[in-house]
This record gives sequence, C-alpha cells and structure tokens, in this order.
Amino acid sequence: MSILNIIAKLHSSADSFEKNGNTAAALVYAAKVQELLTKHKLSMSEVDIETLNQKDPIGQKIVDPPHIRAGQKAQNWVSTLARVVAIAHYCKSITHTRSTKIGFIGRLSDREVAIYMFGYLLYICQLECLREEKKAQAKKGFRSSFRRAFAITVHNRYQERTKTPHPNQADRNALVLSSEKAVTTWVQTNLKTKSSKVPKVNNLNSEGLMAGKRSGDSVELSRPGIKKGPVSLQIN
Repeated sequence: MSILNIIAKLHSSADSFEKNGNTAAALVYAAKVQELLTKHKLSMSEVDIETLNQKDPIGQKIVDPPHIRAGQKAQNWVSTLARVVAIAHYCKSITHTRSTKIGFIGRLSDREVAIYMFGYLLYICQLECLREEKKAQAKKGFRSSFRRAFAITVHNRYQERTKTPHPNQADRNALVLSSEKAVTTWVQTNLKTKSSKVPKVNNLNSEGLMAGKRSGDSVELSRPGIKKGPVSLQIN
C-alpha cells in the first residue's frame, strides 16, 4: 500500500470520528495525517488525487455515434464535436480509423457525462440542420457550414464556463489538472494514436453558418433529457 493510500485512509477515519462526535479520536488521526504529510513532503491535494484514482479510475469506452449510418467512416464534424465535448468534461476522444466508432477516455464519472452530452448534441445538431436547411435559399454547403458553426459555438460556450469562479478554486484546479495529466498518460501508455489532419473547409454557406451559430448558442449544455427515437433522416 502506498503512503498516499495510507494517509487517505487515516484522513477518512479522522473525518468519520469527527462526524460521530468522537473529537479526541479525530484529533489523533488528524495529527498522524499531518505527521506523515510533513515527513514525506506531501500535500492534501495529492492525497485527494490518490483517493480519486482509487474511487474513479481512468479508462476508455467506445461508442458508435447514434444517428450516423453504421459502417461509415466517422465524418470530420462528428469527430470535432466529440473532441469538443470530451475536452469540456476532462476527457479525450479518439476516432477509430475507417470506422464511425469513437473512444472516450477519462474517469468513469466524466466519461458518462461526456458520452451522454455527445449523443444529445449530435442529435440536436442533425435535427436542427435538417429543419434549417429547408428554409435556406442556398443549399450548397449548408450542412457542412451549419455543423462547423454549431461545434465552434458549443466549444466557445464551454470555454466561457471554465472562466466562471468556483468555490475552493485552487483545490478544484489541482484535481482537474491531475485528471487531465492522468488521462494523457493513460492514452500514451495504452493506445497508439495519430494526429488527425485538419480538413480544408470549402464552399462555406453564410446561411448555414448563421443557423449553426444560433443553434449552438441556444442548445442546453446541462444534461438535458434526450428524446427517444431516431432523427427523421440520417445525414450523409
């Protein structure tokens, strides 16, 4: 058992005794925690991270994006949206070559939220793209422009959220940075990946860009419910 794990258990015992009203025992355990932290030149944030690693380990879940025809190669806009959502929830996404499958790597709790939001945003993007395209005067390039603007707008909204002050910001940042580093290390250790090339964007459609931005600005980002059933028409 590592020293971090030992300290985490002692700290948990101190909290438990304090909650049960046994102040004397809580002080004894707290003193031992402090002694070990000082001796090994550790901080409580490192102990919290070790506890998190035990309770919420990092792994990968592979998903086949809903509302995309099975067997297709994952399209760039789908990969981009997956990457945007993954980053926002402290994960990484890996697009499998010659496949629609996408892997989400991160802590279990983060992965679940990221995959849920990816499915929801993918659904909304496709549904509203179809609706808005029917109103557009110029059809050429509408879908690709809509999807691009939607993903960029959602990304910008997630970025704005990270600037909002949070209680115990220093402790929170330490845990977040630790998770991000741990995810990167997991990917480097367990997967062989290649950097994807950024595709050139041609035939941008101004109506599609504006419609995609409106949709990206209005879509809910706080774990909304997802309507059951496929999109009325799958988009190629």
